[in-house]
Amino acid sequence: MDLYRIEPNSAGRKVLIIQDYFDVRDEKVHELDFDLIYFDLAHVHYNLVREMVSQTSPFVHRKFRMMPRFMSMLHFGHFERFSALLDGFAPSAFDNSVTQRAEEIIFQIEKLGAHNFYAQDMDENELFRRMCVFCFTRQDLSFTNTTIPTLRSGLSAVFAAYVLVRRMVGNDPNPDDSNIRAITNKFLEMEYITPTKFVERIHLCQMCGSDHLLFTECCNKCKSSNLKEEDMIHHFRCANISKESDYLFDDELRCPKCKRQLRHIGIDYDRPSKVQTCNECGAVQLHSEMKVICSKCGHHMQPLDLKPYDIFEYTFTPHGIRELCEHALL
Repeated sequence: MDLYRIEPNSAGRKVLIIQDYFDVRDEKVHELDFDLIYFDLAHVHYNLVREMVSQTSPFVHRKFRMMPRFMSMLHFGHFERFSALLDGFAPSAFDNSVTQRAEEIIFQIEKLGAHNFYAQDMDENELFRRMCVFCFTRQDLSFTNTTIPTLRSGLSAVFAAYVLVRRMVGNDPNPDDSNIRAITNKFLEMEYITPTKFVERIHLCQMCGSDHLLFTECCNKCKSSNLKEEDMIHHFRCANISKESDYLFDDELRCPKCKRQLRHIGIDYDRPSKVQTCNECGAVQLHSEMKVICSKCGHHMQPLDLKPYDIFEYTFTPHGIRELCEHALL
């Protein structure tokens, strides 16, 4: 089987159909030889497919520009989380949905003049500019300022998918939401975007600004999370109230005060509440505290110390679209 083949679709566009793994960046096939890409790699290992998705990134390699990229439905389960980098999944490179969607994207590429976006040296600003133009060519003009999976959309979804696929093939580290927050602030200052809808309020680490936070209960006294929860027992006859562990004698419940055996709940005793005992310092408490640990920098803090941050949906303005298509982002 050939590594690839190029065939025209019903609209006369040349489709590069990739059938086996190879380094598409070094292959002799020229960028002008094809108009869109279809990954048909049913018999190729998942890791190698990821490598090819990374190699053909429209943000890095000049050969692939902003051109449409589609993938066989056979890969949907593995690559759904990268879907923001692709233009669809289809059973065939010549499926009507592929042809129609490719024509829409190519029309936008030509309308915006998005063929030659690789003159500047690559840095984070240029990466985001290319991602913005990618979104424009897909008529995806809104985004949220977070990469949290359930809240991201548009530019932030593209950025998250790009980071994921690059990290998985060992090309880049995994940055956090600070990148998206920084570029959002820059776009607001330059009047490239406008907020259109409040989405959610989240909280960030007071030290590093990360939203990767762990919440855990802790001892009021020593702040350890090594806690044991148990019932309190109220003995009706002598009115003693103690932890259940204080009542246990030879696998029976016996009152530590009057030594009588407790047989029937509701008649001899009840369980009015629970307490937590710290296995580190021995403190007993009805209600533990909550502490927050930043999974990025390791800082421990109280919930009230967290920094609130509002997630909005933003839309690119006509001014922003024009500037990002015509000029480098400084």
